[in-house]
Amino acid sequence: MIGALASLVNGPISKIIDKVVPDKSLRDQLKYDLERAALGQDAEFMKAARAIIVAEAQGESAAQRNWRPHLMYLIMGLLVWNGVAAPLITAFTGAEIPILQAWQAIPDQMWTLLTTGLGGYILGRSTEKAIKNWKS
Repeated sequence: MIGALASLVNGPISKIIDKVVPDKSLRDQLKYDLERAALGQDAEFMKAARAIIVAEAQGESAAQRNWRPHLMYLIMGLLVWNGVAAPLITAFTGAEIPILQAWQAIPDQMWTLLTTGLGGYILGRSTEKAIKNWKS
């Protein structure tokens, strides 16, 4: 989210400020204030997202606690099928196995979700282990 806000502040909004406000110090102050406001909004968004994830992790239902990891397993399984298993089966048997025709056919959102999910998992586990070592 911060990328979208930062690109707006540093892109079109900054150009509009440059055209409309003649005083350089006022322009710089406006841009600074907008960047601070964008960062504040991003911090609030991150707090809300964290609260949602904590609530899911502490939920009573196994489905509520585990849907994110299971989604990651599903996406990784689809990628392994498409990139490894199906091509090997086709190469050795000659059978036509249904796969996506190119890696570019995999939606960017799926790659983003997978990399974000794995990054979050790795960061969470690393933090968990560091805290455990720090306590002992």
